[in-house]
Amino acid sequence: MPADRTGILFSNHLARSSAQVNRLLEDGSGVAAGDVDGDGLCDLYFCRLDGPNALYKNLGGWRFQDVTGASGAACADQYSTGAALADLDGDNDLDLIVNATGRGTRCFLNDGNGRFSEPATLSLPPGQGLAPWRWLTLTAMGILICT
Repeated sequence: MPADRTGILFSNHLARSSAQVNRLLEDGSGVAAGDVDGDGLCDLYFCRLDGPNALYKNLGGWRFQDVTGASGAACADQYSTGAALADLDGDNDLDLIVNATGRGTRCFLNDGNGRFSEPATLSLPPGQGLAPWRWLTLTAMGILICT
């Protein structure tokens, strides 16, 4: 579908100078899909290497609106390689996990309306940030498993 129909204008570019410094950046970035604002529609979060990530709210009928600015999860200061949506805090909304080369893993809690904040007390051990993940939450048992 054309971008002018969907409203998704996202593209992921990598400056040649960045790729020359770190070839791992050429592996690309990821996307996460899920209902972040509780309206029953699947929203899209795109990771970008050079520049901010993007969150698109699903308006229905294959139309999306860029709500990155209000989301609090642009992650403009990193090379984002992957993202996942999972209920990290057990409040029945999808929180955001973003992985980045050289920055590690960042967790953002959702207020239930698609606005995210990065708490100082919730973090995963720093990693190399080399590959995207798949996440599974077992909230009934209070266990988070990542693969």
